[in-house]
Amino acid sequence: AKLPTPAELQHSVTHAVRPDPKDSRLYMAVLPVAMGWWQEVGGDEHQFANALGRAAIAARTELAAVDSCLRPRPIRAVRELWDLHEARFKQDGACSIDLQQMPPGEWPSVAKACRALLGDRESITIAACNQEDGPGQPFALLWAIFCALAAE
Repeated sequence: AKLPTPAELQHSVTHAVRPDPKDSRLYMAVLPVAMGWWQEVGGDEHQFANALGRAAIAARTELAAVDSCLRPRPIRAVRELWDLHEARFKQDGACSIDLQQMPPGEWPSVAKACRALLGDRESITIAACNQEDGPGQPFALLWAIFCALAAE
């Protein structure tokens, strides 16, 4: 089957997300789906339109959930990272976090813990990273930050 042009993909997405406009969050969330779904349905235009319609319905529900959720205030360092990227996440449903923005001194403490625990080995499995007292203790803050970012 002939691949659709970018304009044809955009038209299909615009149709699937109506009544939302072309510059809406919903449109931006469904457009990447359209790029992959054409191949999934073997170029069948009817199946493609139906698949995009279903994707738009699901994305509309998920975006509404993002808008309506109430998040607890996590540890300050996590909240500060999240606040920097929340608008982008709400815009397109994805974000990336620059972990260089972690609390000052956190990376040196992680590096020191890694060096001490690794010794001469190239890798090791650390249990109980989530516990503030135990063998994984040096990683407790890092664990909390990653869990809180995932929860956000």
